[in-house]
Parts: sequence; C-alpha cells; structure tokens
Amino acid sequence: MKERIFNFWFGDTDARIYAAFRMAFALVALLNLIDFIPYRYAFFADTGLVDLRAAHSPGHFGMPHFSLFNVFTSETHVDVIFAISAVAMVLLGAGVCTRAAAFWVWIWHLTFTYRSPVAIAGWDDVLRVYSFLVLISPLGARWPWRMKKLAPAGLAPVPVYGLRLMCLQLAVIYLHTALCKLPSKDWINGDVLTYYLMSINARFPSAAVVQLHPLLKVMTWGVLAGEIIVPFLLLFRRTRLWGAVLGISFHIGIFLLSRDLGLFCLTMLILYIPLLDPQSLRWIEQRWQRWREKRSR
Repeated sequence: MKERIFNFWFGDTDARIYAAFRMAFALVALLNLIDFIPYRYAFFADTGLVDLRAAHSPGHFGMPHFSLFNVFTSETHVDVIFAISAVAMVLLGAGVCTRAAAFWVWIWHLTFTYRSPVAIAGWDDVLRVYSFLVLISPLGARWPWRMKKLAPAGLAPVPVYGLRLMCLQLAVIYLHTALCKLPSKDWINGDVLTYYLMSINARFPSAAVVQLHPLLKVMTWGVLAGEIIVPFLLLFRRTRLWGAVLGISFHIGIFLLSRDLGLFCLTMLILYIPLLDPQSLRWIEQRWQRWREKRSR
C-alpha cells in the first residue's frame, strides 16, 4: 500500500508533459499580462483608480497581502515590473533560466492579483495558483519535442507529483464552481443560460432566445451536472478521457457563446495538458514528425 501511494505521487513520468504545460502556461500568462497593459496605471499605480488602503479593506482581502505594487507605486515602477514580468514569461516558455523565471512569474501573479481586486477575474486566480504549482514542479526540457535527440541523460524520467497536484487542482476548481452555483435559484431553476444569452456578455445577445427557454433550461442543468461529474471522471484513468472531452466541450461552448471570456477559456484548456500520458505524447510526436516530413518533401 505504501509503495502504491509513493508511486502515485513520486513515480516516473515523461518530462515533456511538464515542458508542454510550462510553455503553454507561459504563453497564456503573457497574453494575460498584455491584456492588462492599457489599464496598468488605472489599476496598479498610486495615480490610478484603486487606493491602496481600499485594496486591503475588510471587504476585500481583510489584511495586506504581498504585492510589489504595495511598495513600488509610481507609474514608472509599474512599467518596470510589467517589463520584467513579460521577460520572465518569455524565458519560462523558452526554458532559459527556467526556475528563476518561474519564481518571478509566481511573484508577478501575487503582485497584480493582490493589488487591485476590482481588476481581477476568475482566470487570474487560476493562473496564480498554477504559477505556484509550476514553480514547485519539474520544469521539463527546453524544447520538449526534440528530447529524443538529446543525450540519454536528457531523457531521464521525472517525478509525477507536480502533474498530480495540477490534476487535483483542476478537479477542485470544478467542484468549487459547482458548489458556488448550487445555492443560486437561477441555476436550480435552469434560467441562467437564457438570461446570459440576452445580456451584453453574450457574443450575439438576443431576446429571441426566450423561445428556446426549455432547451436552455436543460443545457443549464447539464452544465451544473457536468461540473459535478467532471472532477470524478478526471480522477480515474479509465474515465479520464471522457472527463477531458466533457470539460473541454464546456470551455469551447463558453468561447462560442461569450464575448469577453477568451482568456478564461484558453486558461482552462491548458489545464488539461497535465492529463496527458507518455503514450499520448508519442502519438502526438509521431504525427508531428510525419507532418514535418511531408512539408520537407
């Protein structure tokens, strides 16, 4: 029993899975940072909209949390922190000074999420949590799809604990989301999708969706049930593929129906990379090599 538990957390896995997630995470984090650039002074500088005392009022975090913007408050300071963080994300994705870059990327996520609560969306919190998981996990090779060309030492397996933590965190996200929705009468009554598709948040808002209310009721209940079921499907190897298909379908649907949730959908989609296994990577690598061979002819 002890051996099984040890192998579950510290058994060997393919380093390319970590590397693939590291690169995808760095890209999404960089896109998120770029999205903040037009509003950086308004949200993070002392000349902006959010007073530092208000950010630490009991209605928000209740006590001061770590943030570089608590100390470096001018517009110039904000520009410098943004620039350093962007460079760190590029280095993290490229696998250069990887651990130091991962540390700064974690500091960045603490810095901006704890400075201006009004600017933070759900995916910012997700990125903050996963930035810490990236920091404490093996980081993989620099270019994961070329690992087979490295020396044998470069192919050495790495412990799986980081991927386990990432998968468990994904399950917790879905369960937490479902538990937050259950007390809502709109979710229980099945009205949420109808209201949403008539709101300005929808990609194509229209009152005509009222005619589809019975169907949208079923879809609303399906989303709620899916968020409860997906975590349990992801926990077991035999059902993991079905859980991934269902979860990915949710986020593709959100992207198609929503106007401003592209970063949220992209953030959630990359969280499925840790679910890959070495066999899946080999299949992807074979397809990649065939595609490259066809292009070279």
